Amino acid sequence: MKKKVKNVNTCLYQVLCIFFISCFMLSCNDKDEEVILTGEVRKIKDLVLEGSLLLDVKDSGVDKEFVFETETIVIPENRIGSLEINKKAWNTALVLDGNKMDIPTLGGSFKPEKIKLNPSGYAPLTVRVNYFLMVEGKLQMRIQSKDKEVPDITYQFWNYGYNHQIDVHGLYPDYLNTVYITLTDKNGKERLTDTLKIQTEDISKITNYISVNPVKLDIAKMEPALALVNSSNQSILPHYSYMIDAMGNIRWILSTYNHPELMKLTNTGNGFRRSKTGNFLAGSRENSMIYEISMLGEIVNKWDIGALGVGFHHDLIEMPNGNILFASTKFGDTKSNGEPASLDYFVELDRETGKIVTEWDLKKSLDEKRTLIKVPGQGDSNWAHGNSVVYLENEDAILVSLRYQGVVKLDRNNRVKWILAPHKGFSSNGRGESLKAFLLNPLDSNGSMINDENVIDGNTASDTFDWSWSQHSSLIMPNGNLLVFDNGFFRNFENNDNNYSRVVEYKIDEQKNTVQQIWQYGKDRPELYTMIGGSCVYLPKTGNILLAGGSNLRNSNGRGGRIIEIDPATNEVVWEIEINEPDGNAFHYVSSITLYP
Repeated sequence: MKKKVKNVNTCLYQVLCIFFISCFMLSCNDKDEEVILTGEVRKIKDLVLEGSLLLDVKDSGVDKEFVFETETIVIPENRIGSLEINKKAWNTALVLDGNKMDIPTLGGSFKPEKIKLNPSGYAPLTVRVNYFLMVEGKLQMRIQSKDKEVPDITYQFWNYGYNHQIDVHGLYPDYLNTVYITLTDKNGKERLTDTLKIQTEDISKITNYISVNPVKLDIAKMEPALALVNSSNQSILPHYSYMIDAMGNIRWILSTYNHPELMKLTNTGNGFRRSKTGNFLAGSRENSMIYEISMLGEIVNKWDIGALGVGFHHDLIEMPNGNILFASTKFGDTKSNGEPASLDYFVELDRETGKIVTEWDLKKSLDEKRTLIKVPGQGDSNWAHGNSVVYLENEDAILVSLRYQGVVKLDRNNRVKWILAPHKGFSSNGRGESLKAFLLNPLDSNGSMINDENVIDGNTASDTFDWSWSQHSSLIMPNGNLLVFDNGFFRNFENNDNNYSRVVEYKIDEQKNTVQQIWQYGKDRPELYTMIGGSCVYLPKTGNILLAGGSNLRNSNGRGGRIIEIDPATNEVVWEIEINEPDGNAFHYVSSITLYP
């Protein structure tokens, strides 16, 4: 009996040994087969996840080469169960070692699902295009220029995915535009291009009173940008903000004349300012509102500043924290003698809450009794006339242009840092503090102090220095100098018709309290004189200066404005263009801008 049990145990042991050995061997075979599979299958799956498209499959007779956008994988044919390439569906069906895979593949073409010109009804030179793609990617657009001198407009859209809705800005009016839409990978590498033909409408019904005449053009030396022209709103004619290229072709226009709310966007002063969102900020003096507006004319946000007791005048900017800083009037405000006061406030508005953060009341910081420039039709209430503002982030200060008081730097607490203006007439501010210590002292071209009291007071100019008069648009350049559009109105306290406007660069030494004139352009061109409005812009890529005077300039075929781009190193004009309007008021402010931020 014991022997029989022993034999059974021995047999059982042998069976178990054979079982475990077989399992081990099968396990080893499975692992060996799994290693082979993960080499190619996992690599293909990784490439698909990375968004790398299959471009081609090459047959060498023994192997097949799968050519992806980023690398090539070689697979023996005897391991491929089946292979079906369908470029129309942008897909390749592959069975490899029993694994079924769908591989996104570069197709032969892609077409838009929907095209809509002027989708909002207010932007006739914009087209909205919708694509539903078979593969993930980005889209890039290029508008073919009709002028050999003007480069094509291009833009890479940021969205990566299957579905895309893109707004193509920059079409020519009344023209069959050629637009190239290119599908790219996530890094912007081109894959395939679709060609669209877009016929735009005739916008002469909007712009038939605007006459544009290019005078000089040197594309190679120009800033690669468009000019955003902001109308002056000085007449009963409808006015619009629009962009022109170097040839003067209108490439974008916002027609808000029939907009139910934005039709009130009149008296906008310096007009549209682009925010970090890519939208525009604009203020209206008529209804005391500030708007954020898309490129299509859609109201994205709005702030009723009138409900806060303040109005809008001339200029606004977006601060680094997103708040809005603007020139203003405080309703019902009076001067110390009880007479009305206007256009002598600057306000910071919290973008999120719509509340006022800071007010700069110029009657407190400056001398409201200084009214040396008397303008017909304007009383002493408009003693300052704020018309531009810049925020100096590194100092938490503001730089303001005051048509009748000069250019002034103020800190967050409304304390004066310096004043660039003729010294004549300055006394004490509203707090009873003397302002004479803050008046910058002029230097000649050699850096020596100018001691002529007539120059210091502004009764006359020297050969190398003059103050700015009734200026608009002051800004700080990258070199720290001050750039000003000097209108010249009431230059040297005289209302002289034989006057001139200019753009002027000043070097200010705050420690020594001095100012030196470094460069100017326009003094020798009296045809550029504009009594009101105007702007100057520093162009960062070329270092050029954009000068724009927009009211009643004496042009070759009428009156209006001129836009001039100057190389300050040589005073060479690299671009000049005339814009005429029947009433002579062509624009108030011109900035350099790209169609997309």
